[in-house]
Amino acid sequence: MHIAHVSTARAVELIRQAKKKGVRVTAEATPHHLLLTEEMIEKRGALAKVNPPLRTEADRQALVQA
Repeated sequence: MHIAHVSTARAVELIRQAKKKGVRVTAEATPHHLLLTEEMIEKRGALAKVNPPLRTEADRQALVQA
């Protein structure tokens, strides 16, 4: 299974748990989810609208670490 556009720390944790159980899973995150947070929405409005939406700094850091 491949999970596209991971954007939350919770998703990272669930993927780790699945791998520990032997599930063959891969995942990816988009560059904007690795670099930007939901604060960008306040600054740029609709220009920062992406799907899935931008998340918190904690989520961003979890993605980078993963």
